[in-house]
This record gives sequence, structure tokens and C-alpha cells, in this order.
Amino acid sequence: MRKNSSFFLLVVHVLGLLHALLFTLYWLTNGLFSAQVNNFLFEKIGRQVDYVRLALVFSVFILLWSIVRLLSIKHKGQRPGWGAWLFTAAIVFFIVFFYGSFWVLFSQSPVQWIRLIRLAAYFRILLDMIFLTGLAGLFRKAGKKLSTVFSGQASKKIIIGMVFLVFFILLWSVPLMIPPVSVYRQPLPPRPLIIAHRGASMLAPENTLAAAQRAEALGADGLEVDIRISLDGVPFLIHDSSLQRTTDVARLFPERVDDRPEDFSLAELKQLSAGEWFYQQDPYNAIANGLVSSIMVKEMRSERIPTLAEVLDFLKDNDQVFIFDLLNPPPEHPYHDRFFDICFSLIHKAGFDSRVWFLVKGEERELVVSSAPQMILTYGADYTNPPEARELAEKAYQIINVDFGLPIEWIRQYQQAGLKVNLYVVDEPWMFSRFWLAGADSITTNNVHSMIALDRPAFSLPFSTYLFLWGLFGILGLGLTFS
Repeated sequence: MRKNSSFFLLVVHVLGLLHALLFTLYWLTNGLFSAQVNNFLFEKIGRQVDYVRLALVFSVFILLWSIVRLLSIKHKGQRPGWGAWLFTAAIVFFIVFFYGSFWVLFSQSPVQWIRLIRLAAYFRILLDMIFLTGLAGLFRKAGKKLSTVFSGQASKKIIIGMVFLVFFILLWSVPLMIPPVSVYRQPLPPRPLIIAHRGASMLAPENTLAAAQRAEALGADGLEVDIRISLDGVPFLIHDSSLQRTTDVARLFPERVDDRPEDFSLAELKQLSAGEWFYQQDPYNAIANGLVSSIMVKEMRSERIPTLAEVLDFLKDNDQVFIFDLLNPPPEHPYHDRFFDICFSLIHKAGFDSRVWFLVKGEERELVVSSAPQMILTYGADYTNPPEARELAEKAYQIINVDFGLPIEWIRQYQQAGLKVNLYVVDEPWMFSRFWLAGADSITTNNVHSMIALDRPAFSLPFSTYLFLWGLFGILGLGLTFS
């Protein structure tokens, strides 16, 4: 009974360590999703708290507690004390919380399940090290017990030792044959182009000229924006279906906070501040961390909602590519039927068609092909149901714009058919690095400054370095097994 309890507690320790490590890594590398989760929970609970940080603190506590107990665990069959059962209860609670929280949150964003799997794959070397250490410890414990059983029988001890050695080497060699995706054998492919999602939207208010200018100053290769049309027929930039989040509409038009942006005239829209909210909320801690100078803060606070024409004038003076979402007004809007034509005409007349990535389908695609053949046809796809590469190539598409959930093998299929692949929204350096190693053509990101700063894939290793480190770790594992 004591032996069973000892083994059970060892399993609990390992499960606690692995789950806490994965939970901690996930949230430490997913800061932007953390902000979304906190906002989601605020809407559900009604209390503004940094819920993710609290969960992260708890996870780190479990992680450290698991490590300490694993290092001090005894293997002599003593009856577990109250501390062991308290630890077990904490681990059971944490594992229930682990799966429950991910199930609830990821039901709102299914692609995050894929991200979690890819996170484990990218940092798999850490999981492999934990597994190998546990394997070495298990072999060591089993070896001592068998040595006692076969005391005085040297030949059998040697056979047992050889069996353990063979199994250890076989299991150690598996990661060499199937290395983590962060390990590369071939020369690094070119870095993917970096498209600024709504501008440099972590450093300046999204969909403003300030965000576009900051992205261009940082060296972004392109700009992505969202376009709507005003009540009097002027295209302008905003993403949300209301003005409440990113303007001071509640102060100037309190009775219209829930109205659609398309229900405002351009004159009314130009009265709104599109930057004060960013200063007040500092949603990504860019101001607090000194990433935005006092001069920039002063300028962004006076930022207004830009028109499409103003953005096009800005793009004329640089060589960035331009990709955009046309957000159609409701059917009752006076410019519903003319929205596409107005936007297309403005963009075409801007005079840089070869830098325009036009997200378009159906009859509108035919208009772009016939009237502006230099524009780059771009297909917006769902990663859960990606279209066949041949089908897109036959329709003259050159780029597929798709969520980061798209499997790597699909990226290669599209590229083999002559298509380029743009992944959105890629905000973590490790995920950007994963697509870099996979040879992706471009990514759309809010985190422009961090991506630009990378001169090589983050947390990655050439195979030669990985071989040396894994070999060294294997030697340490053997030492633990046979000490």
C-alpha cells in the first residue's frame, strides 16, 4: 500500500509540474490574448481585475512547489504525511482549473487550442528534458530495487543495466529523429514581411495616422486597416461596429454610443478623439514601459479618425504594401450599393496599384482584374476550411490571407502552386519565429516593434547546437540513472 502511495504521489508531482509549466509558458507568451481574456471576464463578472495575472501567479506557485517536492521526494516507502495530501489536493484543483479555464476561454476563440499545441511543440525541448529526467529517475529507482532482489548475482545485474541503457538510449534518440519545430537543419529562409495590423497598434491608437506613421518609422513592410463609410459617403478608418471603444463618443454624443459608425457624418466623426482612449487605458503598457515618448503621447491624444484619402496620401510617400478590410454598411445605408466602387476608385487613383493587396471575391474580383490588373488579388480564407491551391491559382489570386491556425503543410501547398501566404494575427515572437522557420511569406501583427527587432527566429537552435545540448543532457541523464 505504501509503495502504491509513493508511486501515485510521484505521478501527481510530475503531472503538476508539466501542467504548471505549460500553463505558465502559454500565458507568458500570449500577452495580447491576456488583455482580451481580462476584458471578456470583466464583461461576464463585472469587476475589473487582472484575472490572467492572478492565475499566472498561482501557476508559478504550483510549478515551484512541484519542483521543490520532486527534488526532496523520498523513495523509502514512508507513509505520506499531511503535506503530501495537501499538495495532491492542490494539484487536482489546478488540473481541473487548467482544463476548465482553457475549455471556457477557447470556446470563445477556438484557434487558441491550436496555439496551445504549437506552443508545446515549439518549446518541446523543455518537455523532453523533463521526460528524460523523470525516466532517468524511474530507471534509477527500479535499478536499486532489482539490485536488492538479485543481490550477489553480478551477471543479472549487468544484464539489467544493459537493458536500462538500451531503453534509455532509444528513448533519448527519439527527439533527435523528430526534433522540436524550433530546431532547424537548413539555412534560415528569408524573414517574412511584417504587415502592421491597424498600424503599430501596440504603440499608438489603432487605425489612425499616428499608428500608420509609427509602423512606417519602425520599418514595417505593409499596413493593414479597416474601412467603413460615413453617412455622407466618405470612407474612413475604424474597426468596431460602434465608436465606444476607440473614441470619446460617450462624451460628445452620449445618446449615440451604440450607433454604428456609418450613422455619423464625416463632420461628426472628425469631432471625436481617436487617441485619448489609448492614453487613458494604455492597453499594452507601452506608455508605462517607456515605449512611447512624451511628445508622441501629446500628439496621439489629439489624433482624429482618418479618412481613407488621408491614409492613401501617406502611403504614396513610402513603399509599404496596403491591405484592408472593406466593412460594408447595412442595407439601409444611403451608400450601401456604392461603397465598394467609391473605395476602389480612391485606391486605384492613388497610383500605387502594385502595392495594393486587394481582399476581394466574386464579381468584385472581376472588376479589379479588368480595371486594375497590377493590383495583387488576395483571398481571405478560413483556416478550418482552406480552399484548394489550384482553385485560387486558376482565379488569378496571388496571396492567401488566413488565420495563424493554418497548418504548415497547407502553407507549403500554396507556395508550391505559386501563391504567397500571409498569416494573421501573429503577435508573439515565438509564433512569428515558427512561421519564419516554416518559410511563410508574411505575417500581420500588432506587435510590430518586437517583430522588427528580431534578426533571427527567437528561441530557435541550429541542429548542430541542439545535438550538442541534447547529447550533454543525455550524458547527465545516464549519470543520474547509474549513480
